[in-house]
Amino acid sequence: MKAAREMIRYAGLADRVRHRVGQGIPLGAQVKPKRFKILPFDIGIHQRVLGMDIPQHLTASPTELAHRGSLAEVFVGLELIASGNPARQPQLYYWHREAASSSAEVDYLIQRNTGVVPLESKAGRRGQMQSMYQFLDLHAQSSHGIRLSVENFSCHARVQVMPLYNAAKF
Repeated sequence: MKAAREMIRYAGLADRVRHRVGQGIPLGAQVKPKRFKILPFDIGIHQRVLGMDIPQHLTASPTELAHRGSLAEVFVGLELIASGNPARQPQLYYWHREAASSSAEVDYLIQRNTGVVPLESKAGRRGQMQSMYQFLDLHAQSSHGIRLSVENFSCHARVQVMPLYNAAKF
């Protein structure tokens, strides 16, 4: 399985989003190489892998879509890669709390100057952002986070809210 996964990655059909364990920068300094998520190269391919019926997906109401959170996360990841430096290999990172019985996870981490900005992608308008706030509480170098969703530009406490289409701005 590992060899097949690496061949897919080397062929440019998928990228790894590496798990970041430490604090501070650079982001690539404290990763766990064996922990990562796979990001497919195309959102349409991702939909087919999930077994989604695309015509039905296009006409479904937002409440009927079981995989819309996954689609938003892949969309944001692909936008981050597309807006990056084309001469460099994409380097995406995510965070999840490693404490026992914890399910806190932040979709992406972005380095800005001397800080780390957590980025959450949400398919809807609701969501507690508990993982985001846990990350911000645990990492002193992160003063704010960004939530990309179907909402318009706004701000909640330490989290800026931006529309999904703004993902390429990072």
